[in-house]
Order: sequence, then C-alpha cells, then structure tokens
Amino acid sequence: MSYSTFNELLFPALPLELREEIYRYLVFPTSKPRRRGGHKLHPHHVLVGMASSHGFHCYQLPSLCALNKPTYYEVGLFFIRNVEFRMLGYQGAINLTRLLDTFPGEQGFAAVRRLSFERWLAGHTAVRDVEEGVPLMKRCTGLSELGLRLTCSNLITTPMLYFQAMEDRETSEDHLMTLEEVVRRHRFEEILELRSLNKLFLDVFRFMRLAYFRDFFESVLIDCMPLMQELAEWLRRGFSARGMRVEVIVMESTDEGLSGFWSDRSTG
Repeated sequence: MSYSTFNELLFPALPLELREEIYRYLVFPTSKPRRRGGHKLHPHHVLVGMASSHGFHCYQLPSLCALNKPTYYEVGLFFIRNVEFRMLGYQGAINLTRLLDTFPGEQGFAAVRRLSFERWLAGHTAVRDVEEGVPLMKRCTGLSELGLRLTCSNLITTPMLYFQAMEDRETSEDHLMTLEEVVRRHRFEEILELRSLNKLFLDVFRFMRLAYFRDFFESVLIDCMPLMQELAEWLRRGFSARGMRVEVIVMESTDEGLSGFWSDRSTG
C-alpha cells in the first residue's frame, strides 16, 4: 500500500491493532453470545441467499467500506475474518464467491474463518450445492469452523410419496443410505482435506416420517441420528489419520422449517 493510499484509511497514524479495535466497536457494537445444545456459537453472522439483480454486493459489508477503496479492503477483510457466513443453498456460495473476489488476489477467501451451509444437499439443488460449496471451502485457506445442515429426507434411499407430521412410534433405519453412500454424495473425503479446520458441526433434522408404496401402502418414522454418529466417528478418524485435531460436533435440530432454525440460532 502506497503512502498516499495509506493516508486514506481511517486513523492512519494508529497501528493496525488499534484501528481494528475501533472497527470492532463500530461494526459490532454488541456481541451477545449464542448457545445451542450446550455449544457456544459465533455471535455475528451474515445470511447469504438468493441472488438479487446485482448478486451479493457491498451492501452486506459495513457502511464504513463505502468511504474509499483502502478502507473497503481493510475494514472489509476485518469484517470477513470476524463473522460467520451462512449459505442458503448453492446461490449463497456463488454470491459469497463474488464478494470475496472483489479483494486483491485470494485475500478475501483467506480471511474467511467460518462457513455454515444451512441446506446442505437439499432437494433438487443438491448437485449444485456440492459443485459450488466444496470449491468455496477449499479456497478459504484460513477456514477454522464449518457447519453443514442435513435433513433426514436427504439421507433416504426409498422413493417416497410424502412426509407428514412426526408421531410417537417405533423408529426405523432401514431406508437410510449407508455410511459409504453418505460420504460419497456429500464429498466428505474432500472436507477431510481442509487443513485449517478445527471444528465441524453436523446440524441434523433427526426424525422424518416416510410414506411409500411397496406391495401396499406403508408409513414409517426414520431416525438418522445413529447414521450421523457413525459419520462423525468416521470423520474423527479421518482427521486424526491426517494429523489434524478437529472437533466434530453433532447437533440435533428439533424445530421444523428454516424460519424456526434462524430464530433458534440467533438467540442466546
């Protein structure tokens, strides 16, 4: 950064550490801690969803970033390092990639510390979720925390008619994918290669009622938690074999629908 450019920053006479403390006060005036299932969650998050006519743009960044380009870079990178980006499907990954590409080189991607995919492999967008999400993870070379939200419906192999409200009755695991199928479909082998990772959350909708025809109409309550615990152990062994110390945490989502999930994750 040239001398003239440096002088365009806010408080150029102060060292970077003090400037960032000022940015922290201006950008994050409150830092209410969030907890879920006994786990402490990051207090600041940004939802990255469907594309607008301009895609994901600087309106998501602090207003300070509009001052000038040097401030955009410095405050923007500070902001990126200190928030959790929560993707709503593959379009969220596309829009976040566009934002991070506005910073020089790979600086924007290297600044990312926390990513959360709220609808990992959800319905008809499953292929695009992987195609856009995994490359984004790999470019974020400083990524320390990753969240993947899976639903029981995405782990079922039996062709289904519909889902209905859960009722109390005996559960089944007969219609679920095998561990090998889950690993392949969700590309967990590649997630094991995220060298900077130290915490992985698997956020799971545990139960789902499956209604289907075989020789006659059947209905069964599916429980995917045993499969998720098996996956968590597979991941722990995989990280350990690569010399990595990664905490793998399985959390159960008990609410229905994304609106309930956002409310649950956003409160203490």
